[in-house]
Amino acid sequence: MISWPLFKYNMRQNRTLWMIILAILAMYLLIIMTMFDPNMVDSLERMLELLPEGLVKAMGFESFGTTLLTFTANYIYGFLVFLFPMIYSVMVNHRLVAQHIDKGSMSYLLATPNTRRKIVLTQAAFSIFGVAALFVAATVIALVAAALMFPGAMEAGKFILLNLYTIAVYMAVGGIGFLAGCLLEERLSLAVGAGLPVMFLFFQMLGNAGDKIAWLGKFSLYYLFDFDRLFSPEQSVLPQVLALLAIALVTYGLAVLSFEKRDMHV
Repeated sequence: MISWPLFKYNMRQNRTLWMIILAILAMYLLIIMTMFDPNMVDSLERMLELLPEGLVKAMGFESFGTTLLTFTANYIYGFLVFLFPMIYSVMVNHRLVAQHIDKGSMSYLLATPNTRRKIVLTQAAFSIFGVAALFVAATVIALVAAALMFPGAMEAGKFILLNLYTIAVYMAVGGIGFLAGCLLEERLSLAVGAGLPVMFLFFQMLGNAGDKIAWLGKFSLYYLFDFDRLFSPEQSVLPQVLALLAIALVTYGLAVLSFEKRDMHV
């Protein structure tokens, strides 16, 4: 059970940031789609050869793909998807609990008839809802644009699965930030909630950059995001998805428990 007035307040407080991140994500998706031309893929691949190999690998741009789906996936979901949605996730999860405690507004929430559990479950529900809604909206925009620009070219089912996979990634990332907000003071909360996702991205880039340090990529949460397996008939992403959902379940669960037991003067 959640508090709908609090949930609606979260929507009002975060809608501007949500719309900005969606606009940026949609813009990149549309730009990439307009660049797609099966006859130009070889030319783009040759352009990559002019760039430093380590940089290309670190950014996840080793291949553009030969279909609209793989072209979009390699360009957006290889690197850019870890940037802007991560900003949204970090800022929102910091606002949901840690900022309320620091500003003293949590005292007013706790003084209402709502229990601690109801308050924290509401915030956790919004944490998941916000990022899920972001990718659902981006998926709809991309599919509509693909239908208009390249009728029948986008493999809609696989593209939807790709975005569901991405939502699972951000449920895990969001769980880490939400746990930090429920467990730590505001400054430490922001440092951990932002620092860990950035560190994961850094390790991912280093792991991609060269074979000698590829092992570093395994220390990244994003190592579990391997969309090439999603497109392969011989492989499955189910183990990775289950691992991401398990991380989300544990982190959000611990966040709820820590908030209920946290000593807060009201």
